[in-house]
Amino acid sequence: MTLERTPWALDPRSFLKRTLARAEAQGLFLDAVFENEFTLAIQVEDTFVPLDRSLCFSAIGMDLQDIVAALTAQSLDVEQYMPELGPGQQELSIRHAPALRAGDNQLTYRQTVRGVAQQHRLIASFAPKPFANQAGNGAHIHWSAWNRKHTRNLFVYRHDPNGLSALAYQFIAGVLRHLPALLALTTPSVNSFHRLQPHFWASAYTAWGIENREAAVRVPSRYWDDEAGTTNLELKASDPSN
Repeated sequence: MTLERTPWALDPRSFLKRTLARAEAQGLFLDAVFENEFTLAIQVEDTFVPLDRSLCFSAIGMDLQDIVAALTAQSLDVEQYMPELGPGQQELSIRHAPALRAGDNQLTYRQTVRGVAQQHRLIASFAPKPFANQAGNGAHIHWSAWNRKHTRNLFVYRHDPNGLSALAYQFIAGVLRHLPALLALTTPSVNSFHRLQPHFWASAYTAWGIENREAAVRVPSRYWDDEAGTTNLELKASDPSN
């Protein structure tokens, strides 16, 4: 807010509200979620050391249980967890929400993960590339578009070979067309570009594809028996420094 009690024109949340209003005027109601990756580490003198290097074979779950409990207490429903490729790297995904709420959820998520990790005397790093020559941390953005009553996913067309509507393809084309400018928002740090390298599933290519983890825009697999409800598009060229 300004001193005149009007929304500040450069406030990211106000900008998002205005943009969503334009979409809603066209009958598009966006759901979104950030798919976060982070690295748990300990500090040894002046160096940060990954908490474990054993991927799924560790006792790190005891720390993660408290993170999940704290997120759940704030109505952030955790949908899945997996140990990621890098040392100490975690992926903990929460449920999608209307796009404005998704942005609020992202701030709550990061602060919660950092705070609980600190209680455990750990460092939770959201740096895009915390360790050289290891997998980096992304904050992939997932979108789906719905009608006003939220009863129909507008990205779905069951007669298409990929199950995507014309709107979905247009959405992909728009993201790729504006990707160089979007990167200023989704990968804003110098460290971001250490992550955006080939062969690390870090979306180093201006392309899209079905389950293509090297492409900037990925079409994820849908859930069996809920194809219409789970069709979404993923921008992988995005990291937690945004």
